[in-house]
Amino acid sequence: MHQLPLSIAEIIEIVAYFSSLLILLGLVFQFVIIYRRQKKLSIKMLIVMILTQGLAFMVTTVIWLKWPLGLKILYGPILFPAVIAQIIINPIVTNIFFPKSSTGKKIA
Repeated sequence: MHQLPLSIAEIIEIVAYFSSLLILLGLVFQFVIIYRRQKKLSIKMLIVMILTQGLAFMVTTVIWLKWPLGLKILYGPILFPAVIAQIIINPIVTNIFFPKSSTGKKIA
C-alpha cells in the first residue's frame, strides 16, 4: 500500500494535537518549579513559560521529522518526541531564567 507524504502543515497539526497533553503538563511542572524559586507571579514568568512551550513544540516537530529509530513514536495519548523535548527544554530554560540560589535566597 502506497502512503502519500504529509505536508508540513499536516505534521504541525498532528504534533499540536498529540503533544497538547504534554504541553499542559510541562506548563504545570514549570509553573511549580518557577513559583517555588520566585514566590510570586510575574509577567517574566508567564512569558518564559509560553516561550518555553513554543520552543518545546518546535523541537517536538523537528524530532518527529527526523525520527531515526525504528520505534513507535506514539504510545496511546503520549507522543514520545514531545516527552523528549519537554525533558530537555524545560529544565534548561527554567535554570537559565530562574536559577537556584545556593543560599536558599532569591537571586536578584
